[in-house]
Amino acid sequence: MMRPDNSARVRAIVVIAIVAAVVLAIAGGVAWFVFKTQVNGKMHFDEPELTTVLSQSQSGEDLAASGDAEPSNATYVLVEGSFHDPMREDDGPHMLCLVRVDPDNRSVAFFFLPHNIEMVMSDDNYHVLSYAKLLGGDAELVTQVENLTKLEVSHLVRLDADGLVTLVDAIGGIEVDLEQEADDPDTGSIYIPAGKRVLDGQQTLALVRCDNYHTPLETRAAVQSQVMKAILAKFTDGSFFSRASSVDAAAGCVQTTLSFDEAWGMVGALRPIDEAQMYTAIVPGATTIDPDGIHYSISRSSFDSMLQAMDEGRNPDEAATVSGLTPSLVKINVKNGAGLAGGAASLAQLLESYGYQVPETGNADNYVYDETLVVYKDELMRPTADDILSIVGNGRVIEAGAYYDFETDIMVIIGKDWTPKE
Repeated sequence: MMRPDNSARVRAIVVIAIVAAVVLAIAGGVAWFVFKTQVNGKMHFDEPELTTVLSQSQSGEDLAASGDAEPSNATYVLVEGSFHDPMREDDGPHMLCLVRVDPDNRSVAFFFLPHNIEMVMSDDNYHVLSYAKLLGGDAELVTQVENLTKLEVSHLVRLDADGLVTLVDAIGGIEVDLEQEADDPDTGSIYIPAGKRVLDGQQTLALVRCDNYHTPLETRAAVQSQVMKAILAKFTDGSFFSRASSVDAAAGCVQTTLSFDEAWGMVGALRPIDEAQMYTAIVPGATTIDPDGIHYSISRSSFDSMLQAMDEGRNPDEAATVSGLTPSLVKINVKNGAGLAGGAASLAQLLESYGYQVPETGNADNYVYDETLVVYKDELMRPTADDILSIVGNGRVIEAGAYYDFETDIMVIIGKDWTPKE
């Protein structure tokens, strides 16, 4: 008796299996394409004026050229958070964070820009940074951030209060670990104790709005950084389907110039997020109060050092600690060399508002100084002298040498070019 030939049956089964796999792959590919198209349609936006401003370069060439770091595929993304209370007048976004994403080295740097930095804008007038959005939309805002940092922004992500609440609730809340409680009557009645907490959307909104801390700018930047990291973790952790679900939830809440493929590839390269290198920094400087309002003045030398460190993939916060001394440790002697009534006292008050010590004021030997001078003795004080010059506003930095004799760390001689801030 002849045995039945099973080869034909085996071949048929193999063919059916291959066909089924191909059909499933095609169906899966079609479903993924449809999903990407839908998500992209909800989150991606394209504004002609903004498109002409956004750079296609992947790092700031001006600063990178002076460093030794190897080139990378790092991208700068400006995150714009407009979380103002709708009962108050809109004065522009109060959360501005320049984020450097480096997929090759799996690192992310969050660099927070105080919204009340004063700058000259396209109308040739001084305004705070957040006003750029009201003056000329996102195109003006990105332009001013590039002017401020000398870095090229490739993409914009924007989020408002309603979007933040909806997003956090849609992804199941976020976990934060707060060093200080959040209890700001100006932001509502929500109280958030210190410690580890899982927050819903309304709690998260109250947290990012809160600014009645002892050090408001620094603490709020740290808190907002935690919130962004927690949201980012939802997009990078878990299975493929859970990450896709998080992206789908975000699509209707966040607007960005990133395409779906760009955003998906960027966050995917950072997985697992708890092993990625994360940095947080804020523009160095101090808050001053004057008749025109509350403004933030930059310590320029420290700022430049931090920007270069970030562009080279290093921790920008560490660069700030070596570029200039803490103001409270610096003693300054202010001399009036221009004969300006009350000039030394006025400048001393300004410097003290930045945290510097001014134990000595008085008149110079004569009033012949046309130019304001910031004089240092020790070369290690040069970065600090540069910072002081940025506050004074006019003049130049010089070394004391054998000509200038004083006991303090720095001496400022007011020249005829200096005008008190009104």
